[in-house]
Amino acid sequence: MTFFKKKNIIDEVKEFQKQYPIAKIIIFKYLKMWFKRCFDLPDWKEGFKDKPKMHIHLAAEVERYLFGDDDNRDINKLENREEIEMAKRHAPKWADDAMNKDKRLCEFIVQTIRMDKSFHQIFEGTDWIFKDPKGKKVWSILQKYGGKVTKQPNPKMYKWLIRKWIFWDSMALSEEPLE
Repeated sequence: MTFFKKKNIIDEVKEFQKQYPIAKIIIFKYLKMWFKRCFDLPDWKEGFKDKPKMHIHLAAEVERYLFGDDDNRDINKLENREEIEMAKRHAPKWADDAMNKDKRLCEFIVQTIRMDKSFHQIFEGTDWIFKDPKGKKVWSILQKYGGKVTKQPNPKMYKWLIRKWIFWDSMALSEEPLE
């Protein structure tokens, strides 16, 4: 008698489709806290005192940059346009800082991108990373940071990794306000 059904690739994709948005939310929250702490340091505090939501905008733009996502908002209609434009300009530099200084975050982001890329390639072809605009951006990010994470992704390992970050998220929410 078998108690556990062996998963096929479709089951793994369905599970990852649930995990991916959760991972991105957690990464955004983590980056938001990371940047808030940076901007609270004396060296940065004065420069950003007139931009109280900069940590939020920067977290969003760094996440978009790292995952190759487009921003489909009309920036001219946004309330904090100047801050958002500044965050967009500086997202690659701040992404470098976060990815180079925080090994755990780097691993989580690289493994999430690798899992997403693998499933895209299975269903859309191996040339997805060279033909799709998002695929090209993701490939560039993996070229830049992938060497920092030697473990190859697999669904079982990723399930463990995301559980670890979900636990972090639940702990962080109990300690810090969202903004």
